[in-house]
Amino acid sequence: MIFAECAVFAAMFAAGALSECVAALLYVLGGGSKVARAVTDLLMAAVYGAAYFFTLYLSACGEFRLYSLAAFLLGIGVTMRLLRKASPALRRFARAAVQPLAAAYQKWVERWQKFLAPFREKRKLRREKQSARRAERKRVKRERTREN
Repeated sequence: MIFAECAVFAAMFAAGALSECVAALLYVLGGGSKVARAVTDLLMAAVYGAAYFFTLYLSACGEFRLYSLAAFLLGIGVTMRLLRKASPALRRFARAAVQPLAAAYQKWVERWQKFLAPFREKRKLRREKQSARRAERKRVKRERTREN
């Protein structure tokens, strides 16, 4: 019995630590603008909630235990303290990992834009023709109503 309770405590502590690591990664990646910050805040809350309830379901058969919440929050707190000291190095590492990905993504976007340019031009011409036809129909309709 005690072994099962210790296992639940350890699982919840590990889930809290892991969710804080994911949230710290989201925080590092989402520091670009206010919108990105809002989205990452929302994702952090989702990560915390999902990790807690998923781990609670797997380790304690879904039974809420007050110490499971305490263990989860303790895992978050301990990991937050550890990551705060390592934060500058982690940010440099994350930026070094993300920069090549961002450059590759930008190249892909440019290629895709070149590929889509003729289609967009055709669509633009079709829309212009259609709006010209509509304008002509409206003009003709106005003239008819004026005649009547």
